Order: sequence, then C-alpha cells, then structure tokens
Amino acid sequence: MQTMIEEKNTESPAAAGAAPVPAPPVAASEQQQAMEAALDIGVELDLDPSVPALLVEGVCKYFSTSVDKKDLPAGRSAMKKAWQKLYPPRKRKTAVENVNLSAKRGEIIGVVGHNGSGKSTLIRMLSTLLLPDSGKIRVFGFDPVTQPYQVQKLINRVSVEAAFYKKLSAFENLLYAARLYGVPDKKALKRSEQILKALGLEEGKLTDSLQELSRGMQQKVAVARALLTSPVLLLLDEPTTGLDPKSKREVQAFVLELRRRHDATVLLTSHDMDEVERLCDRIAIMNEGKIVAEGTADELKALVTARVRERAASQAAAQAAAAHAAAQVAAQAAVQAAAQVAPEQAGAAAAAPAATGVSAARMAEISAGAEASMEDVFIELTGKDLKMEGAAEE
Repeated sequence: MQTMIEEKNTESPAAAGAAPVPAPPVAASEQQQAMEAALDIGVELDLDPSVPALLVEGVCKYFSTSVDKKDLPAGRSAMKKAWQKLYPPRKRKTAVENVNLSAKRGEIIGVVGHNGSGKSTLIRMLSTLLLPDSGKIRVFGFDPVTQPYQVQKLINRVSVEAAFYKKLSAFENLLYAARLYGVPDKKALKRSEQILKALGLEEGKLTDSLQELSRGMQQKVAVARALLTSPVLLLLDEPTTGLDPKSKREVQAFVLELRRRHDATVLLTSHDMDEVERLCDRIAIMNEGKIVAEGTADELKALVTARVRERAASQAAAQAAAAHAAAQVAAQAAVQAAAQVAPEQAGAAAAAPAATGVSAARMAEISAGAEASMEDVFIELTGKDLKMEGAAEE
C-alpha cells in the first residue's frame, strides 16, 4: 500500500488532474532556528513521573530584625540604655508562614505578591540557598536540606538582581557557570551562543564586559545562564524586570518552548500580570508570607468578581441604612429643637473603614457587569496597588 501511494504521488498534478501542489511552508526565522538548536542540546533525565516536581508543605521561615527605637519602653535606666546601644534588642520577623504549594512536571506556577511578601525567600529555600525553619520541601522527591547536591543538578534560578563578574564578558560569565555544572567548554560555548541568539542579544555584545551592557542585556545573560543546563525545575524570580516589551516576549517564548520540549517545570514570580496570565497554568497570591488564594487566572478573576460585587451590595445596603438612620436623627432633632433639647448622637452612623481593595470606581464597573482583571485580583487580595509596587522597585 505504501509503495502504491508513493508511486501515485510521483505523478505530476496536471497529469493526475489534481489541484496544484501548495507552496512549501515559509522557513523558520533565524531566531526561531537558534531557539530550536539551543533546546536540542539539553540532557534528558530519568525521573519518576509519579513523583511531584515540587512539593511544599507547611513551610515557615523567620528572620531576626532590630527593634525600632520608638518601640522600646520609656523610662529605661541609663545602664539599660547603654547596654541596648551595645547590643540592640531584636525581634522575630515572619518571612514565610505555613506555605503549601505543589506542581506537576511540565506545569508553570506563578507566585504573585507585593514587595516583601516572601516570594524571593520561598525561591531561595527551593534553590538550597536558605534552610526552612519548619515544614517540608521536595524537588522531584529530593530534600533540599539533606540532599542539596541532587536538587542543584535538577534546578536553576534567575533572580531580579543577578550577580556577575562585571569585568568579564557575557561569554566568559556563561563559561564559568557552565564549568560549575560540569558542562564541557566546547558544548557550553555553542549552547551559550545559541541561547543568547534566541533571546535576541546582539552578536557584537557577546564579548563586551558585563559592566558595558544595559540592565536589560545583563538580564538576558542571567536567563541564558539559567538555561545552560536545561533544568527540569526552573526558578524565575522576576526574570523580565528591566527588559523592553520585545525582549520580554522573547524570554517568555523561550520558557514556553523549554516546557514544551523538555517537560520542564517552572516557578515564576512577577509583578507583570499580563506575563503571569500568559505563562502560568496556576497562580498563587502571596501576602504577608502566606498564600491567600490559588487557582487558574479564570478562577481567581471569578473569585474576585464575586467578592467585589458582594462587597458593593453590602456597602449599598449599609449606606441605605445609614441614610435612613440619619433621616430619623434629623427628624428627632427637629422635634427636640422646639423643646430646646439636644438631639441624641448615639444613633449616628460610625465612619466607614478605609477601603483596602479595588477602588470605588472599579467596584462600580465590576458591579455593573465588568469582569475583574488580574490587576484587580492582586489589589483586592493583597490591598496593594501595582503602580505603587512598580514605583518602589524603581
């Protein structure tokens, strides 16, 4: 049967009376070809598919910080003040509290939260840089506390403030990193060139010292360094900070292709809600060291939409009740004014607490039928404004 099909296909379209043969597909771009080549070099690892790629159960992390002078008790003796000046009192600060998170192989998980919410601390514990004070962490079944070397073979990390030897070139920094992971020089150089080309870094910049490159270009080198070993768990701590929109798209495309080709698992932290929604299968919202909500982007938006509409209805009912009470107080005051008696103030409505969720204007839009956006999800669940977060970063 196969022979007959092949012989039939050798006839010209005109002779067979068939439609003209369609034009061949357009060749992939040079950048796409570089991405394909870069991803082909990775080494596949034999891992048990039944074991979760990432498992975090009840993890806590605390730090010790100095007590502010204004919080110290008044009336201290001179000796105690002198002692506390030499040895300032300290207090425990919670960075991560009772965090539970899991990821299957090939899943992209987003962790979103304001500055200081514990995202980077969580990433550092997963990457063996910090020890948890309590709880359990497993990376493909390995414990980062007791089996750090096995974990380090499976992971790589990109941080928002990547550390480099700034006087060395991009190539030299990548070659140094490759040697730490045992990647042969020849293979590392070839792979570095392909990854940087796929990320859109100009070829002439590869031999320039890092201190001569812009922050965006340095961040691309940091991403390339993390991808050198084709990690099966990639930890991205705000990886596209400082990149222009085109470069962001290139990094995002590379991450998606890495997941598709090597079934890699990715944990991403970011303040870019569009990036999180585009890349992540599930998103965890982190606030004050705790995960306060988790789900897909659609699930989180539905949750916040319902929550905002419920609060709007509650506020409308409270305002109606307050208006009714005010009308009654006014009527009572008018009656008592004739008798020159001061009106009772006990029935006056208490001042409403300051809102910590979405703005009143946005609440009205959602109540009128608009769907909550991921930015609304962030503001509603953390009480923080993304614009303020971005300004704090700058």
